[in-house]
Amino acid sequence: MSLKKSGTENAKFLRVRGGKFFIGKDEQNPYDEVGGVITDIYLKDDEFDGKKVKKLYVVLEDESDKYILNVSFESSLSTTLIGFLKSADLSQPLSISPSLKKEKKADGTPIDVQKFFVRQNGQALKSFYTKDHPNGLPPMVQRKSGKWDKEDMIEFLIDVVEKELRPSVKGNSTTVFRHEPVEEKSRYATAGDVEEPLDDLPF
Repeated sequence: MSLKKSGTENAKFLRVRGGKFFIGKDEQNPYDEVGGVITDIYLKDDEFDGKKVKKLYVVLEDESDKYILNVSFESSLSTTLIGFLKSADLSQPLSISPSLKKEKKADGTPIDVQKFFVRQNGQALKSFYTKDHPNGLPPMVQRKSGKWDKEDMIEFLIDVVEKELRPSVKGNSTTVFRHEPVEEKSRYATAGDVEEPLDDLPF
């Protein structure tokens, strides 16, 4: 019989760099995917360079390992992940993959955009929130200054995490885990402190 403490003592913290997962401070071994059952998802205010930053934390577990990834709540990584998790069966295992694409802003300025994609039962999930079907997600509003105001969108997504996603994963157990057919290199990818995408658009 094994004896373990609850919490984060045995967890592997994950971060995202350049569209790949890395474990802890390692920079040499990138992973493409992390898989498991989500056993918790929550928001936390962290501090970075003397400023408070709201983070989205997602805890994934399989039969032997626990992974904790976190991303800035006001990033495209967070927004895309929440949209896909809304379309998932959170009582069952799934896999999360980061991506990095070169895109352009409306004025033609090139930007690097990071997003998450989610697969479950061998199928790529579609986001619950899209431009054509926002399903209640408030749009960002461009002010006269040219800056985008996303306060309403952020408040909406906070409610989604705290009132919908987190309650739905409480009580999840790794006993329901079924291994997804992924390659060994990408089987247990993981993320934590992330390199933020350079855009603020939700899609």
